[in-house]
Amino acid sequence: LSRESRIYEMVDSIQGMPQYEFIRKLGYFVATGFIQTGPIEIGAWWSAYTQNVIEGNRYRLDIRTSNEFSTRISPGVFAAYGTSDRRWKSGFNSRFIIRKSPRTEVLVEIKRDLELFGMAGLLDPGEIFTSALSTNSLNQLSEVVRGEVSVIHEFGKGLTGFLEWRHRRVSPLGTMQFINAEGPIEQFITTELTGQLRFAFQERFVSGEFDRISLGTEWPILTTTITQALPNILDSKHQYTRCTLEGEDVVRLGFFGRLEWLAEAGLYLGKAPFPLLEVV
Repeated sequence: LSRESRIYEMVDSIQGMPQYEFIRKLGYFVATGFIQTGPIEIGAWWSAYTQNVIEGNRYRLDIRTSNEFSTRISPGVFAAYGTSDRRWKSGFNSRFIIRKSPRTEVLVEIKRDLELFGMAGLLDPGEIFTSALSTNSLNQLSEVVRGEVSVIHEFGKGLTGFLEWRHRRVSPLGTMQFINAEGPIEQFITTELTGQLRFAFQERFVSGEFDRISLGTEWPILTTTITQALPNILDSKHQYTRCTLEGEDVVRLGFFGRLEWLAEAGLYLGKAPFPLLEVV
C-alpha cells in the first residue's frame, strides 16, 4: 500500500507540472485540431484556412463545448467565408448522450456549406488535406443546405440501430449545371428517412465522454441500410428507395500480417436524379 501511495503521489505531481499540461494540450490540439480553453474549444487548425475555385481563400472558425461544460451534451457552431464568392456559410450541431452503455445518442445538425459533388462527405473541400490536392474534382462543388436528426441505439450483444431524418437542398456551383429534358435545374430538394441495423458480435470499445474507438471483433460485421425518399415534404420532389448490404472483417494471418475485406451491394428502386446517387 505504501508503494502504491507513492506511485499515486508521483503521478499527481507530474500532472500538476506546467510542462505536462503544455504537452497534454499540444497533443490534444494536434490530434483533434481544437484548442481547449475551459468549457470552450476553438478550432480546427486543418480547416481554418483553405482554398478552392469557388470561394478562393476560405476562412473558417469552429467553436464547440468541452467536457468541462458537459459530459452529456456537446453543441457546436461554425462560420466560414470565401473571399471570391463573398458568401457566408454556417452551421450548428449538437450531440446528446442519453446513455453511454449500452449507447443511446441523438445528433441534430443544420448547416449550409459547400460539398464535393458525389463524394458524400468522404472529402471535405473545407479541409487543408483536400485543398492540397490538384484534381479536377475540386472544381465540382455544390452548395448544400441540410438539416438532419438522427438516433443511435445499442440493443446489446453487438446489435446497433440507427434512424435518421434528413432534408437536403443541393445547388450546382461554378461551371457545373443540373440539367434534365426540360432544361437547367436550380436545385434538387429531397427529404429522406434512413434506417440501419449493424451487427458486430462481441465488439469492444475504448470510450471517452463522447467519442469512442472500436477495438474490433473476431467476427464479420454486417450492416444493412434502407433509405426512403419522402416526396411532398418540405418541397421534396423525389421518391425512391435505396437498399444496401455491407460486410467487413479483419482476418489475422499470423506471421503474414492480416487481411482486411469489405463487400457492399446496393439497389435503387424508383427514380433518383444523378447527383443524389452514389457517384463514382
